[in-house]
Amino acid sequence: MLYRNGEPFTLGESHLKQLEKITMGKYPVIIEFPKSMYTQPAVVNPEYSDRVDRPYTAIVPYEISTYEDGVGSVDWKYTDKAPVKKGNDLVFYTNCDAMLKLNVRRTIDKNQIDLLYFLVVLHPSGEHQPNEGRKIFSVRNEALKARKTVESIEAETDAKACLFGSTKQPIEDIIRISKQFNVTLEAGLEEDQMRVMVWEGVQDFEKSGRNGYKTFLRLINNEERIQLLEVIKNAKKYEVVYYLDKDKKWIYQDTNRKRVAEGPGLVKGKTPDESLVHHILSYPEKAQKLIDAVEERMALLAIKEQ
Repeated sequence: MLYRNGEPFTLGESHLKQLEKITMGKYPVIIEFPKSMYTQPAVVNPEYSDRVDRPYTAIVPYEISTYEDGVGSVDWKYTDKAPVKKGNDLVFYTNCDAMLKLNVRRTIDKNQIDLLYFLVVLHPSGEHQPNEGRKIFSVRNEALKARKTVESIEAETDAKACLFGSTKQPIEDIIRISKQFNVTLEAGLEEDQMRVMVWEGVQDFEKSGRNGYKTFLRLINNEERIQLLEVIKNAKKYEVVYYLDKDKKWIYQDTNRKRVAEGPGLVKGKTPDESLVHHILSYPEKAQKLIDAVEERMALLAIKEQ
């Protein structure tokens, strides 16, 4: 049972969503000692150089305070037993009930959803929480860990196939997204060299925790391209850009439909719209400029119609 400022608290849908952002709906959840609580002994026998010591137990209090915008300090209590009323006060615990005694680990299933929410979402002593302070427990979810491992392997396999295997993408598309991984492809490189360099950049992103494989797949699978085609459709509708068929190139216009700059030319094997998308994807900052220009033109037309 959960109590908020002394009143019974029932978890709603939004609270369960908060919990599932961390657990991903995978149960049971294991609460265990964080690695930071394990220490290297001062004197180590060379035969047991990998030995670490852990504390006998950790005490996770069932009373905490959090801060909420517009409310201030909020007192939370978790209890396995209903509090006893003595006079005007509620007595929540005997000493032994006021804490979770953690001896290495504790498995908590979904039928203890209040305790899970208290520990995983609210408690400031969890290692996954961003606040400063001593961390006395960590959250481990074996089912979620396995799911993430499978997803990572799948993403790596798919990314490698796009560069070297069964779904090998055109080198032009590989070059287009290379800058996203801080890879500079100099003139004169062989195609195989470029593919290997981009792969190394993707791996560097993955190792540094920036989801290199999934980012590569998102870029190569044209999600940005689909969105940009819609932006270009509106840009043409509101005359921010137009295609000069005679010269095979795009022209940029200002809000008064005055020609301000020449855009890219036609890319071999691509339509005019796809050629513009190809150009913008190579220079990501231009996408936002085009969106801003369309919105400015739409606002101007709306004023004129009033």
